[in-house]
Amino acid sequence: MADAIEALDLIVLLPLPPGGTMETEYPALQRSVDRELRSILFDDGLSVLASGQPRPITLRGTPAKRLPALERAVLR
Repeated sequence: MADAIEALDLIVLLPLPPGGTMETEYPALQRSVDRELRSILFDDGLSVLASGQPRPITLRGTPAKRLPALERAVLR
């Protein structure tokens, strides 16, 4: 798994919107997955990002706002 992750340039997290849930059957599960993904990506909770590759980023807002931010991140 570590080799596959190191082959990535960027990992993008699209977090839950303000308020913490989207329409779903399992909102508690959704919040839990969001917390775990943040831990894995930004606290290196699984010790797979120690090399600094890939670079994790968070994008918020509408798709129209996220796309330019994603383009900037890719060009870095």
